[in-house]
Amino acid sequence: MLLLLKDNRVCRFLFIMVWLCHSMVFLPGSSLWADSSGEWPQWRGPRRDGKSTETGLLKKWPEGGPKLLWKAGGAGAGYSSFSIRNGRLYTMGSVGSDEMLHAFELATGKLLWSVKLGDHFKSGRGGGPRGTPTLVDDLIYTLGTSGWLGCYKATDGAEVWKFSILERFKSKNINWGLSESVLIERDLLICGPGGEDSTVVAIDRKTGETVWKSEGLSDKAGYASAVAATIEGKRQIIHFNHRSAVGVSAADGGTLWRYTRVNNGISNCATPVVVGNRVFLTSDYGAGCALLELSASRIGGDGNEWLKPDYVDTKWIKGKAPLGYGESAISEKEGTLVNVMGRPLLFRRKFAVDQKLIDSKAGFKLLVASDDSATVWINGQEVDKEVADHEPVYWNRMVDVAAGLLKKEGNVVGVRVNNKAGSSDIFLDLQLEATGTASPVIAASSDGWKYTPAASTTGAAKEIYSNKDLQNHHGGVIYLDGKIYGHSGGNSALRHKFVCMDFNTGEVLWEGKGLGKCSFAWAEGLFYCLTEDGKMGIAKISPAGYELISSFAFKKYKRFKAGGLREEDEKPCWTHPVVAGGKLFLRDQDNIFCYDISAK
Repeated sequence: MLLLLKDNRVCRFLFIMVWLCHSMVFLPGSSLWADSSGEWPQWRGPRRDGKSTETGLLKKWPEGGPKLLWKAGGAGAGYSSFSIRNGRLYTMGSVGSDEMLHAFELATGKLLWSVKLGDHFKSGRGGGPRGTPTLVDDLIYTLGTSGWLGCYKATDGAEVWKFSILERFKSKNINWGLSESVLIERDLLICGPGGEDSTVVAIDRKTGETVWKSEGLSDKAGYASAVAATIEGKRQIIHFNHRSAVGVSAADGGTLWRYTRVNNGISNCATPVVVGNRVFLTSDYGAGCALLELSASRIGGDGNEWLKPDYVDTKWIKGKAPLGYGESAISEKEGTLVNVMGRPLLFRRKFAVDQKLIDSKAGFKLLVASDDSATVWINGQEVDKEVADHEPVYWNRMVDVAAGLLKKEGNVVGVRVNNKAGSSDIFLDLQLEATGTASPVIAASSDGWKYTPAASTTGAAKEIYSNKDLQNHHGGVIYLDGKIYGHSGGNSALRHKFVCMDFNTGEVLWEGKGLGKCSFAWAEGLFYCLTEDGKMGIAKISPAGYELISSFAFKKYKRFKAGGLREEDEKPCWTHPVVAGGKLFLRDQDNIFCYDISAK
């Protein structure tokens, strides 16, 4: 081996092979990769990890910040970040009533062209696009806040194809608008519409045709962007949505695993971080963070074994409907505190049906009352699904049940109630009636039920740890040398802190104030931090601590009050900074700023 290493060609070969093996986890498509040539082709950079390959950068800035090379107006309203390639910068923004895709000349900031994507989306946290364009070859892929997904030519913005994912997949927009930056996985475009069987979908990136949907997964859309990883030689898509984090096969969309413990049911934004066969997830609003170990095949079934008649439920809690977590009787007015936030609750009971009723072909009707969204199965077959959360009303839904689905003995009705985070109680009641009979088969508020919190993880994932020590809002986290770095805390300044955590154990090595609540990128040993109130700084952050090197006031912004923002109000600095080509790119809504941070 020592003799071989004397051959420079072999050295180079071994170095490249080691680098490629390390990069396989992060790299979504070979055409997205960029070195230190000044390209940043997608959300969070070449490998979606927030790290730049730039070298030769300033280690300290002059008083007042680095030199401003240019400032360009015309980007419009929104928080969309930047993608950079071939001397151009691409971003999205709302101009008037239209969401637009823009191309700027990188050297001067000159606006080269703009093309309409969809209609402007208004929001109480500031309207306009949130997602970042994805560049592959000579094409640009975008997902607008109002749900328009499209492919455009990078040269002039000419449309290749476009459609509404909300219409195609029969889904609904989310509170602050779709914010995902689409993932390109070879010839597939990956995104999460959140419709029925469409938590994750794959689109042919060249034609716009649907290739596959995540059959059986119907969690609604979240605010995070997907990543791809090779686990045990097989590609999988990791997607963090409103209700869960999921892993699906890149080949066909088949579900590999699902995890619910770190979903807050409000706004899950941070991009998952994959290292080897492990994925780190984090979210704010009391959710916390978790590390999962992944495999390429299912572990322990699909999580629905509890629907089978012979399932052993002796450890489940006995109760009487209306049912709730921790008590045998929960009413709409007298709730019981839910201690396991975000975890679904499973309810089941066995029942018998008079054979004469079955033979008579009587009509059966299931009446359901619940406050959280819920799915109901009878004998393993789904008979009802409610996707919206609401106040309980007798009855929310009345569903016909086929007589052929029932049998004399050993029937099982199962209900999964999606306990949203922050809920003070869970309410569920059912009644199964037969036409022409005075007494229901299952009476409302009757005995015979059992219930339990659902497992946080199902499928090919194992929880290594979960805790509440790092709760990232939307600034993202960065992995570096076995550690996770990121800001913790969202809307409450009282709990803001910057955290350094051991990636593999979840141990907090230190926490401190730092520059403030920020989004950030990493390049050549320094973290580039932009706080939401407009401070821009570089810091040396390591297991030893947080050392602020330089900073300047990019913008002076006072945090908005409760109740949201009006269209004309000043907006926070939520656009993620980009480091590329020896330059730092920042955005304040309509204006883009380019700073020279090269040491040359």
